[in-house]
Amino acid sequence: MKINDANRPKSITSDAIWQVYKRFCELEKRYVVYRKHRTLRVEPERYLCYVDKVWIGADETEYDDYDPMGITMPVRKMEWVSLRLVHMENGKLCYGSVSLSENVLYRRNLSADDIIKYSIIEFPTMEELLTTEFVEACLDGGENVMIPSIHYEVFTVDGMYKKWEAPGQLAEFFRKDFSLYSKFDIKNKFIMMSENCAGEFFEVNTKFEKDLSKVLFCYNAVGAMEYHASIHKEALQTFFHFLNDSCDLTRRDLGYTRRSEPKVTFAPKFYVEKERVTMILGIPNPIWARNQSDTSWYLLEYCKLLFERLCPLFNGILDGSMEPSKAMEKVREIPTKI
Repeated sequence: MKINDANRPKSITSDAIWQVYKRFCELEKRYVVYRKHRTLRVEPERYLCYVDKVWIGADETEYDDYDPMGITMPVRKMEWVSLRLVHMENGKLCYGSVSLSENVLYRRNLSADDIIKYSIIEFPTMEELLTTEFVEACLDGGENVMIPSIHYEVFTVDGMYKKWEAPGQLAEFFRKDFSLYSKFDIKNKFIMMSENCAGEFFEVNTKFEKDLSKVLFCYNAVGAMEYHASIHKEALQTFFHFLNDSCDLTRRDLGYTRRSEPKVTFAPKFYVEKERVTMILGIPNPIWARNQSDTSWYLLEYCKLLFERLCPLFNGILDGSMEPSKAMEKVREIPTKI
């Protein structure tokens, strides 16, 4: 639809906003990509949407409330373009709205391209248009149009349907998060530095399976050699039994301040695999998909901190300088010493 400049509302003083309005109204293919930012650490999700309606408008001028000299100063006058977006998820039409705006009191000489660039909207590539499934749907105006359609499995949590993400997607999300904390990334293995561990680092391995994902914090090869040479392996197993059976470490306050005490449904377990002391967590994929950011934080900071604090106790038992009973007392003291 061609827009005549003579129809420009008098309230619209920004040439850039007017050009943005014209650009969306005159789209030959009425599709845009909506970028949903789940977390700053991960690339945003991209949704191809149909542009159903486009509005343009201006808000009233807002003034500064603080006025010690009796002079009222204007601080904001927003002019905006609003888009009504439509796409289909599992056969159901989903509507949403996005606004692109500019405070015209700030003379920043923004262009229409700048306003679109700084928004969460962008134009789709030809590949996205060719690879997306479209279905015909009738919108409110009675017009039949081709709507982008996506499909995914769902699972039910407390009677509410939540989006299911495949193990591969969870692995990619966690890999990007973990890479910010670790030294190396070799497929699903990470190296994390710690002065408390033998060789001053430990390994984190991940196994993403269909229903359950596993994260393993374990000793490196240096730690494995110390375990192999130790004559106190049974004492270490006694300590493991205490940690696994008598101590719910996930419910305790370890002194962190970023978030409240984690209410999780998975707890770490301790054992020895291939002569490496290992802490393993098994996390159901639906729970991880439902709380991705919180789960990653729990693994990256809480569990990392927990393993670092327990390593000196493991080392002390293995070299005979600490009895298991003394290590148990040290575990009880962890909340006041972190």
